[in-house]
Amino acid sequence: MIVPLKGCVGQPRGRHGKLHLRRRGRSNGRQTGDIHREVQRAEIVENHVEPFEIELSGGGIVAAFLDQLPLIPVVLDPVLRSSSGRQLLDSAGLLAMQKKLLRRVHWITPNLAELAILTGQPVATREDVPTAATTLRQLARNLGNEDLHIVVTGGHLDSPDDYLLAAEAEPAWIPGRRVETTATHGTGCAFSSSLLCRVVAGDSPLAAATNAKAYVAAALNAAYPVGKGKGPMHHLFALDAEREF
Repeated sequence: MIVPLKGCVGQPRGRHGKLHLRRRGRSNGRQTGDIHREVQRAEIVENHVEPFEIELSGGGIVAAFLDQLPLIPVVLDPVLRSSSGRQLLDSAGLLAMQKKLLRRVHWITPNLAELAILTGQPVATREDVPTAATTLRQLARNLGNEDLHIVVTGGHLDSPDDYLLAAEAEPAWIPGRRVETTATHGTGCAFSSSLLCRVVAGDSPLAAATNAKAYVAAALNAAYPVGKGKGPMHHLFALDAEREF
């Protein structure tokens, strides 16, 4: 897998990725192939490591790699189940994510279903979210990670608001507005990569999460029909408008 950096388009200048994580499997608007629970290879381009995002990995190899880079900000997008309901990570991979990656990452961006899987708690309503997010934070703290920021993406809620549980700030709901479109493929990875760019730019946790959510909403609004199934957002809308997001 190549880390999805399209979310950095339209963000503050000079933000670009250097680390590529590769995996087996495939994902497109109509189907998702089998995903190996660990990343096959991590390589550093030009002998230089930038902050990066992890998506669709079980944790073992990646966690060991991250231990060598303690100061690099890391955002984990825990893609555990496809939008069609297909499980993307086996039980061993889930355990590795919970026990190895969770102790090392700085941000995690689960949706409601992923939060439920990670915590073992039901998460179906807005009222369920804060309790489960607190449980996830405690799981990280039990592993020695006191600095985890959690953004629960609420696209499946009646009002698509996100919930931020920052390491050292009051919890906050980030309001959203539903966009009527079928071009919803890749919203999660676009959010997490945009979030990473905002973190690198120096945003506070609340500002980073708010700006990332606004980017995704704008990309959804700018989408146009492509292919069959759920189409992609228009990640490069800012280039069309010749303006920064």
